[in-house]
Amino acid sequence: LNKNYEYVINWLKERNILIPRFDLSPYDGKLKIQGQANFAPKNGMPSPAYNIDIKTVNIDLEKMTKDTGLKDKNIRGTLSLNTALNGLGTDANNLNGTGWILISNGHLWEFPLLGKIAETIHMPGLTKIEIQESKGNFTIMNRKIATENLQFFSPQMNMLAKGNLGFD
Repeated sequence: LNKNYEYVINWLKERNILIPRFDLSPYDGKLKIQGQANFAPKNGMPSPAYNIDIKTVNIDLEKMTKDTGLKDKNIRGTLSLNTALNGLGTDANNLNGTGWILISNGHLWEFPLLGKIAETIHMPGLTKIEIQESKGNFTIMNRKIATENLQFFSPQMNMLAKGNLGFD
């Protein structure tokens, strides 16, 4: 009770929200979030100023995609992700971050980006390959997610992807 009281006083006084820990269990996995947001404007900067750490472990992609616009796609696998985000206000231009992603036991070719790769290199059979593991680091800056080392592993082939994907 005393800790909750301290958070309320801090919010009223400093306009600062602290989320020390928020744990969920979506799609048969784990989601952990922690962060803070300061809603007090400083020197004309947009508010809130925020930082958020997100960690997922063993999220079932097939179940997750059923709740998205990709629900009709054959996508499956297990997702783990760790990212640290920070930004100012609600404008995506101010969103920055770093992180890593790992997908195991995946069938991912119906993700729009990967399907385009198969089309571009004129290998329609590529979409039938099961990806045992995909992993890589990424950065988020200037409305783009960029990677230098996104790797895909399967018995038939290995692939390394570098590049970026814009928010638009």
